[in-house]
Amino acid sequence: MPIFLGGFLPDGYCTEGSGYWDYGYGHFLDLTAAVAGATGGLVDFSRMPRARRAFLYGAESRLDEGHCPPFADGGGRVGTATLRKGVRFFPDLAPSVNGKLPPRTYFPDAQVYIGREPDFSFAVKGGDNGEFHNHNDVGSWALFAKGVMIAGEGGRETYGPDTFTKNRYRSPMLNSYGHPVPVVGGELQPTGSKWRAKVLSTDFGDEADRIVLDLGGAYSNLVAGKLGTLVRTVDFRRGTRPSVSISDAADFRRPLTFESAFLTCGDIERLPDGATVRLTRSGATVTGRVEVTGGVAWHFEEKP
Repeated sequence: MPIFLGGFLPDGYCTEGSGYWDYGYGHFLDLTAAVAGATGGLVDFSRMPRARRAFLYGAESRLDEGHCPPFADGGGRVGTATLRKGVRFFPDLAPSVNGKLPPRTYFPDAQVYIGREPDFSFAVKGGDNGEFHNHNDVGSWALFAKGVMIAGEGGRETYGPDTFTKNRYRSPMLNSYGHPVPVVGGELQPTGSKWRAKVLSTDFGDEADRIVLDLGGAYSNLVAGKLGTLVRTVDFRRGTRPSVSISDAADFRRPLTFESAFLTCGDIERLPDGATVRLTRSGATVTGRVEVTGGVAWHFEEKP
């Protein structure tokens, strides 16, 4: 049990993703119930360190009632059956499972922020590229509107013969190409736990939340400021027209190309100003706008 629970971060976050949490923690609860029943409650694995925080991950990682951020191989959703089973061992946490989701959740050890408004929710991650069921996705994000994943993370690929081999990161779904993160000087993010983000600041309030991530440590040509710096700032705003802005501040010591992906499975409409797109999927619509400062030439490039 210590090995299993040690796979969760101190804040309870499951880097494998919510689907693997549902499977693994669900079986942990089944075993806990069986052993507690056989020993008359003398042996209760739910009392072990991190068991409580690991259970809370299932409740707190939800973007809405049906979805979780599709980070790593196992992202997507948690099962209500597992949450109900957990309440048996943690009855005081029933409001976290059955009540209204809070306006935000922040996992400081995982560097994952989730902001919620009715019919509009967003998640962004820092972390590193050596996580369980890892994707090279430092700085990735996901946007849901009306319960529909409309932009951001691509999620996991269908497992194939190379998924768990040395060729894993040839897949664009698993390397950083298939994630909404920058490509700096033509370079994708490398693999390994040393390639990581740093949280520079957070500011959470009633009307808006902000998280600022230093992404320079996720790129070998930027690490330790060798060729410059890269900071991603995310602002989640509440109200009758909720919105999110993602700002990348790149300061390079020599000319470098800079790309940032905007992934969607929805229909894309480019508006006449050339900088605005309208995304529609399954009845949900959001509008996004690109702004570039510093007198730098830029363009959209659509890729399948």
